[in-house]
Parts: sequence; structure tokens; C-alpha cells
Amino acid sequence: MAYMVKVGDYNISIRAELGSGTFGKVYRGRHATKSIDVGAKKIVLDGSKGAKDFVQSEITNLSR
Repeated sequence: MAYMVKVGDYNISIRAELGSGTFGKVYRGRHATKSIDVGAKKIVLDGSKGAKDFVQSEITNLSR
């Protein structure tokens, strides 16, 4: 399943799907140049207020 995706300025090699939820999937990957393991979440938005609130909450939690 390995494939490359660009996340911001980083290239991530996606290795496996870890799980999924209401707004998307979570993957295990590897940073292409630093060779460190990372987690990546692909969020699918439908434009609803609930989706926007979820994304804002995720950003706040991940930036702590």
C-alpha cells in the first residue's frame, strides 16, 4: 500500500491505514527525508459547521 503524499512542505510515504472515523482516515507513514515515523490524517469535509468545528478542534489539539 506504500505511496507518497505531499503534506504541506513534507513528502510522506504512507505505509498503512490505522483507522477511520466520521471525517476521514488515519495513516501510518514515514517522513521521506528525515526517516521518522509519522501519523497522517486525511480529513474529508462536507462544508457543514460541525465539520469546520471538528477541524478547528483537531488543529488546536495537535498544536499543543
